[in-house]
Formats: sequence, structure tokens, C-alpha cells
Amino acid sequence: MQHQYDTYQGFRPVQRNNVYVHTCQSPHEASIAAFLTIAPNLSRDTVLFCSMGDYLHELYDLIVGFEPMPPSALVMFEEILGEPFHRASNERVYQERGFIDRVSKRGIPFYRILARSPTLMGTVRAFNSRVEELLMTYRRRHMFFELTPKGDLGGINPGYESNYECDGDIMDEFVVGLRLDDEVDSRRVTISFKTIDYASNIWVFAFGSNVDKALKSFVRGARREYNNFPVGYLHQTGKDIHVFTDRSV
Repeated sequence: MQHQYDTYQGFRPVQRNNVYVHTCQSPHEASIAAFLTIAPNLSRDTVLFCSMGDYLHELYDLIVGFEPMPPSALVMFEEILGEPFHRASNERVYQERGFIDRVSKRGIPFYRILARSPTLMGTVRAFNSRVEELLMTYRRRHMFFELTPKGDLGGINPGYESNYECDGDIMDEFVVGLRLDDEVDSRRVTISFKTIDYASNIWVFAFGSNVDKALKSFVRGARREYNNFPVGYLHQTGKDIHVFTDRSV
């Protein structure tokens, strides 16, 4: 029996240095194209670092459901601090979508961030140790991002140098904690630039007219300070970056 990933005609990307731009009509089409690109690289030595977003969930489902070889582990990498599965948490979204149950049924470890004693420092320290262990265990490390109009990088937002009080150094630790003064849910935990340096491949979804400016700036490799445009740091890694978008670049 042939599966969809055997028969679906993929897309030929346009390459600019280490950036491969895949033009797709919709997030659904992008999920299939991205899955076809990733599937040959899945193995028992693969870990996926999953950012939150509106468009990536279908791709995650396709990867987890890949019968020949699912990934060995999945890792959340941005979260709003609080008790496990609190109302504003990202893990609550994964739970309500049924994703945690699907991952569990496949026997794939899914590493979440929140703990029973949710101090920012304690959560950062515990998750920092976990991320370091996973980076040392798995050789193939795929990291997924969604481009935003402001150029956020996962949980690292523009202005992190002056606007946030950080637990953990964004360059020297694997995980950092951030306090956003102007947010109701002000305490956040996310992976750092140091963790992103360990990526084997980077996957970016960019959809909607509101990302036009950020997308063009990113693909062209415009020289901007990371504090003002964090997603620009991905170029610093020197790794292959696959961008899936419905916009013209």
C-alpha cells in the first residue's frame, strides 16, 4: 500500500545561501511538503524541538504518525510559567488538541516544561539539565519555528536585552527564564541561542501578509541586531534553514 508521503508531488525550493524557500498555497500544503522533506531524515537518533504556533500542529501530527520511523523524542521549548496545564499554558493547547495522547500512544517521550513547584529559577534549572541531556543523546536535532511580524524566535522576543529580567544567560545556558513587564502572564521559559546552535536542521513556517516585511528581511539575511530581530540569529548557526510560506520573497 502506498502512503501519501510516497505519492505526493513535493515542491522544489528556491535557495539563497543556506536558506531554502518552499512556496506553498496553504499551511496544509506546507505541512505535507515539510513532512516529505523531513521524513527521510527521521531515525532513532532524532529529537524534535517544537515551538508553539498556529500552523505547525498538522506537521507535528504527520511526523508523529510516520509509521516506518517516528522520532525518538519531542521537546517543547517555550512556555508560560505556572502549574502544569494551567489555562494560559502551551501544554494545555497540546492537550486539548489531543496531541499528547497521540504521542503517548506511539510511545514517544514528550518533554514538557512545567513542574509542580513553578518558581522561575527552579523550572529553568531543571529544564536546562533536561535539554542538555537530550542534546548530548540525539545526533539529529530538528527545530521548528513560526515567523512573527516582529521577528520573535520561539520565546525570545525583540528587546530581550533591556526589557526582560533573565534567569540564565541567553548565550551561555541552554534554557532561560524571562519576565515581561508588560504582560499579564509575565514569566516565560524558553530555549536559548546556545541550544539553537545545536540544531541539525531548522524549519520555519511563515504565513499571512503581516509577516511580509519580516520574511523578506530574514531571507535576504539583512544585518540587524539580534536584540531587535531575534529570528535573524538563525543565520548565525550556519545550518540549513527551510522556510515554508505563501508569500513571495
